[in-house]
Amino acid sequence: MKLIASAVLVFATLPAFSAGLTCRVPNTPYGARVEMVAPDMRVQGSAMTMRIIESKLSVDELIGYYRDLWAPLATDKRPGSREDKAPGWRVISTIDGPCLNTVQVRAQGSGSYALLAVSQAQGTMERRNAQVTTFPALPGSKVLQDVEFVDGIRNSRTVVLTNTSNIAANQNFYVDAFRQRGWTQVMQGKADSTRGVHQVMVLKRGFEEINLVISPGPNGTVGVVANVVDRP
Repeated sequence: MKLIASAVLVFATLPAFSAGLTCRVPNTPYGARVEMVAPDMRVQGSAMTMRIIESKLSVDELIGYYRDLWAPLATDKRPGSREDKAPGWRVISTIDGPCLNTVQVRAQGSGSYALLAVSQAQGTMERRNAQVTTFPALPGSKVLQDVEFVDGIRNSRTVVLTNTSNIAANQNFYVDAFRQRGWTQVMQGKADSTRGVHQVMVLKRGFEEINLVISPGPNGTVGVVANVVDRP
């Protein structure tokens, strides 16, 4: 079952601001084709939006476009943008107030293909408190990932965390924690892997559904992955 469906919408122009963000989405080159793949996400508690850009410009020209666009953001402490390389990609990014803008670019035919991401920073304490209070976790758990996707039809969230409690303790904790919140366990099973036995649970509350996997991790740790959707 596909838990997070990314509806792809094609826009002739980008809105000045994205839903859930106070950040302005950067302009794109004239004639570029833009697809919105994640209009409103939350990653580690921070709002984010993402687009795909397909342009007739070469990789160098598209990087140059954003280098020039962000040049006015330079200060006496840093340049207007930063450029890096990743396997198969060139990356240019900038900080604009509380917003981080990143463009990853690779060649596509005679032009270029790019991923444009805009995220809004959030205070560490505020982000940590949001994670702890909205998703149950055993004491000492560390949240590795917390991503929300909102598309107006079906909303979803993926939480990945780890702790040093054993699998049975995690399983009992989550059954009890979600039962107290009105959830009903509708399936429980096991899956074998080279690392050991994984516990799999499905819980429901009305139309909402949680798929929970509790797995043995390295060095005696346990990993928990939860996929939450508000409707099937």
